[in-house]
Amino acid sequence: MATVKNLRRFEDYPVADRERMSVEVHAQLGPEREWASAGKAFTRPEDLLQRTGEIVRVEPLLAEDHFGVVSPHRQRTPSVTHETTEQSYPYLMFAAHELLRGVARRAFHEVSMKIRDAPRFAFAVTSLLRTEAYHQHIVAQGKLASRGGGKFSSSHCYGVAFDMDHSGGYVLLGDTWVPTNPDVNSEHWEYIRPVARAVLAELFGEIQNAGVANVIDEIPDGRGVFHVALLPGFSERAVKDKLEKI
Repeated sequence: MATVKNLRRFEDYPVADRERMSVEVHAQLGPEREWASAGKAFTRPEDLLQRTGEIVRVEPLLAEDHFGVVSPHRQRTPSVTHETTEQSYPYLMFAAHELLRGVARRAFHEVSMKIRDAPRFAFAVTSLLRTEAYHQHIVAQGKLASRGGGKFSSSHCYGVAFDMDHSGGYVLLGDTWVPTNPDVNSEHWEYIRPVARAVLAELFGEIQNAGVANVIDEIPDGRGVFHVALLPGFSERAVKDKLEKI
């Protein structure tokens, strides 16, 4: 299994070390900028409306016990008039969508096999398509994000990246799906957390080793996500074929 690179948030570093952190971020996220810069980024919300034939809406699969998208479940709705609203748009390019579905399906099956008495649960996807304005907004807030190297700085701005939470998810309480994280309903996820984290880390390591995606493990021992960016040249069929061989 390939080792998934570790990366911590900017705020974990003292102010004097922020420059060193920027260098580390550039080293790990820089390759994404290099191949993505040839594409057309989503600079504004209106761009999304013009490219609906190239992207697919990411619908939560909570009913199938696979994944949920955090923003809609926290009632944070994308706004076409405020580009820096605190959320991401629930869209991905088709091949990236296939990767997300395949990962969630397999990871859910493996975690369920290891925790036989687990309640119905789902993984949380915390970030999808971003406009460049929103991405620069979170960079300015000091959050972990690629800072530059061209006009468009993140694979999220191309609809080919998603962040999957490894510190929380969703559980079904009664007839309601509720989000869990270290601050909210954490007791319902604590015994799922170490198993889910281990399964996801191994799966993403294999995906990175197979040359399907660039994967960064944010804050591996604490609150954080797996940042997953599909590499160029993959069709939906190619992604599915690769996942079947892993």
